[in-house]
Amino acid sequence: MNDFIQVLKKAVSVIPNDANILLQGDGEDLEISAVGTGLDVRFTITSNYKLDCCVNGKVLCNFLQSAKATDIVLEQGKHSLIARFGDSELELPIYPSEVFPKFSEPTGDKVSIFAGDLRSALRKVDFIPVQDWYQSFKASVLFDYQYELLKVVASDDQRLAVVKIIVDEEKPLDHKKSLLSKDTVFGLKNVLPAQGEISLLFANNGLFFSHQTVGESIGIFAYLMTGEFPDYERVVPKNELDVCNFEIWKDSLIQSLNRASLVADIINITVNEGLEISGKSERGRFKETIPTLEINGAIDIMCNLKYLLQPLTRLEDEKVTLRFNEDNIISVNSKQYIYVLSPVEGEGKNA
Repeated sequence: MNDFIQVLKKAVSVIPNDANILLQGDGEDLEISAVGTGLDVRFTITSNYKLDCCVNGKVLCNFLQSAKATDIVLEQGKHSLIARFGDSELELPIYPSEVFPKFSEPTGDKVSIFAGDLRSALRKVDFIPVQDWYQSFKASVLFDYQYELLKVVASDDQRLAVVKIIVDEEKPLDHKKSLLSKDTVFGLKNVLPAQGEISLLFANNGLFFSHQTVGESIGIFAYLMTGEFPDYERVVPKNELDVCNFEIWKDSLIQSLNRASLVADIINITVNEGLEISGKSERGRFKETIPTLEINGAIDIMCNLKYLLQPLTRLEDEKVTLRFNEDNIISVNSKQYIYVLSPVEGEGKNA
């Protein structure tokens, strides 16, 4: 019964407060379907409920979350659904299942990825805004598939993040590009499984995600955005153009940046024989030298502290490499991941 409540919470997370969900159960399996603005979901779990109706999902979910896992009763009448546990009872109006929007059937070219890899990738590109009315790509995430590699990409005026995921193919596929809104990606993170293998299908009008385990299956359809994503490959720095690079322990850099954030929003990064981070504001001054593992070249630039800290807090690696090119573009590099950050114009300059 606890599975039912957990799945119900995931289903209603993609819909508005007053929207209905579809419950269809034959006494052995129960389907819970929800249709949102950019995301449709369908969960199937083992259950002895016999139901076939539409009902306000969030009202039902909020009521049941305080129930014990073993004492929930759901009874469908002619015009209502009764939910009961202990001495509490809720009666909700229901609507025929025929009025519920049709759920798209999975179709398209298929690849397989691990749920953990996809969830990690979405976490590493979550700096983008939810909405941008003038340049839609700034509120979107690109799924770019080519040659057994899925790249998850996001960008704004100052930052670019590219995460690479190795996938399995059923057969060789052509180059595929799909653009999802940030709202859709936010909802997707709430309903994706935590682990296991996910089938990803590239359809003409969206992306299908499906996952199956003993006693539960998940089907997710994400609608595509219109518009073009910029040529991000052109922005990714080429390592051979580095004027400076160094490897550093990630936690040491995070701790230094957190200390600098006490007084500064913009910091100066100076690299010569060592790495120095400094900053100042009306709140005070900060300066610290951090040990590095290896330094090649020299640099003196300014950057947004929060923007540099953002990718570091999402990396699993113990060490990261920072690179700086002739345009003072900063890139944070780790396994299958690159994050590109523009410098802040100011007094910083190449050493």
